Amino acid sequence: MIAAVLRLVGNKAYFLLSFIFKPPRKEPRIMIAYGCLGILFLFIIIKIAVYFNRQKHAPTHEDLDETLLAIANRRRDDAS
Repeated sequence: MIAAVLRLVGNKAYFLLSFIFKPPRKEPRIMIAYGCLGILFLFIIIKIAVYFNRQKHAPTHEDLDETLLAIANRRRDDAS
């Protein structure tokens, strides 16, 4: 459809429509922004993977109780 309009009107229409249908230019700052977004995305993926890995190996309540008792007993023994 655009090609038909261009054939009918000529170069002036192409000049006017080129501002509307112009493909985006790949400027260096846009590419840097895409690179930063990619690095941020990878950082988030790594953090999520580490979080779920730690969640699988989380200590149970019994393990926490034993650890706290060991710390409390050690402090009591040091104070004596």
